[in-house]
Amino acid sequence: VAARWLAGRRGPRVARVTGVDVTEHPAAPSGPLAAPLFLLGAAPGVAAAASDALAARYPGVRIAGTWAGGTPDPVDDANALDRIAASDARAVIVAYGAPGQVLWVARNRAALGAAGVRVAVGVGGALDYLAGRVPRAPAWLRRLGLEWLYRLARQPRRWRRQLALPVFALRVVGEALRRAWRRGNRALPHVRRVDPAPVPAPSGPTSVPGRPVPGGTAPGAPPHGGTTREDRAGVPSPNG
Repeated sequence: VAARWLAGRRGPRVARVTGVDVTEHPAAPSGPLAAPLFLLGAAPGVAAAASDALAARYPGVRIAGTWAGGTPDPVDDANALDRIAASDARAVIVAYGAPGQVLWVARNRAALGAAGVRVAVGVGGALDYLAGRVPRAPAWLRRLGLEWLYRLARQPRRWRRQLALPVFALRVVGEALRRAWRRGNRALPHVRRVDPAPVPAPSGPTSVPGRPVPGGTAPGAPPHGGTTREDRAGVPSPNG
């Protein structure tokens, strides 16, 4: 939902991808990964039940191992990494919840790469859904991005961890409004101010009506060496 709001109507269409989708996608033998999976986290017995559900849905799936005994705390990192390395897994599905799973993946990225893992992703409560421990929200609620609200209604004890959602929603709305305002400003036409061209000063001497121009001739006088119409008619010139 947040990605769609921030992209705007003219932005790229962002599809919603849930933790269940992320888990099932590499599990499918025809998928782009089709690599051995390691399911890490969730409550005791959940990862093993999710593994059985994936094997029933995708007969060719390769589950390298499961472990629900650890936590996202750094004290359990070594134990989890040893199990993952021994399993020869190439993808790790981490179900520690947020933000623990994100911190776990970031903290152990180098160690996972050294163990041969190519993909590690946090999936939240996806293993609970796959194991059948928690029912999924109706399809129409999932399309609206309100699956979290459905789960909160069924598991009210989760209310503490949901307190971050209103803050996140307000930040998304604020960022969406800011981007819309910036797009609107860019769409407005920009008017350039054009200063009037300066009037060029006269290059020669100016004349005053009735007065001769210095170094020139009086208004109405003939050019140097010329004659007036009166001279040609035989009328004596006043200067003659």
